[in-house]
Amino acid sequence: MHGSGVLAVWNDCAVGSEETYEKWYQTEHLPERLSIPGFKNGRRYQALRGSPQYFTWYEVGTPSVLRSAEYVDRLSNPTAWTKKIMSGVFLNVSRTICKRYIITGEIFGSVAITMRLKPNQSCQKIHAILKELYNPS
Repeated sequence: MHGSGVLAVWNDCAVGSEETYEKWYQTEHLPERLSIPGFKNGRRYQALRGSPQYFTWYEVGTPSVLRSAEYVDRLSNPTAWTKKIMSGVFLNVSRTICKRYIITGEIFGSVAITMRLKPNQSCQKIHAILKELYNPS
């Protein structure tokens, strides 16, 4: 079952801190996020080159999950390890709450292409094109 909400996070990692970042993400951060009611799954991608180095996609039941008391509490009360990571390892962060409008296929791919756009009329045009391509009447 797919959720209609997505937390999209793009970020870099401080040079030389990749092992620390990976250990924190796998052993603390991802399990902590997935324990929050409404979080369905998380998937992280690494850039082939360039910046941002990482893109993480958390699927949630609805975008409102990302305003829930449980989630806000985790953001407001980070662990000591998370504070350390956020203070110099987790860099150039862009975090966006999204609503998914279209889904096609049954599985996630091993490759992701992301676009970040400013809200304006071109976003509406892109949405209309995608809707026609993936949800033809």
